[in-house]
Amino acid sequence: FVTAIGRYRQDDANNMENTGVDEKFAFDAIVIEIGGNSSQLRGIVASTPDENDQFDLVVEKDAVVTVQLQEGTKIIGEGGELDRNAIVVSQRIEVEGVIVQPDVAGDPELVRAALILIDNGIYDDKLSGTIAPPLESASMSFNLSTGTGDLCVDLDANSLIIFVSENADGTEVKIGSFADLEKDQSADAYGQPGTDGCLQASEVVVDLTGQP
Repeated sequence: FVTAIGRYRQDDANNMENTGVDEKFAFDAIVIEIGGNSSQLRGIVASTPDENDQFDLVVEKDAVVTVQLQEGTKIIGEGGELDRNAIVVSQRIEVEGVIVQPDVAGDPELVRAALILIDNGIYDDKLSGTIAPPLESASMSFNLSTGTGDLCVDLDANSLIIFVSENADGTEVKIGSFADLEKDQSADAYGQPGTDGCLQASEVVVDLTGQP
């Protein structure tokens, strides 16, 4: 079983006039996967590639997988082929690869990526700072203390809250809820400005690394 990933193009050089066979289109393959266990995943990047060329991807509201870049992994964006530096937090991407079940129950699945397609829809605004009161659970809003003062952040039921922490094996990424947010946590909020002046956040990444 072979999966070819690429793009069709018009191929006038191989049309019926020249060859007698109707071959007006050609397929330019970017990646060819051999085997029947290839999968396609779409999600939001939760961490940048580490020293092992691995990063975390949120594929559902409550599911995280680890993506492994390999020698030969193709990273494609609107401008053509890119490198690993194009993979940034809060970016929407599509991954083609092979899913490997974890050795330890509860650990994220590993996806050995053959192809990564980058969506250009990176959220325009990013706010970084520490969480400050008031934290209003009813309206799902909080303040973020930045270098220029306190700014309000609004979430909704579709917003992702991601916690990055350290464990014995390195970095761990978990999906959290508004109730897990606390004063003085270091956070990055991604989204668009609202009409009320607050950031309408689609994603909040809380960095717990270095904390006891």
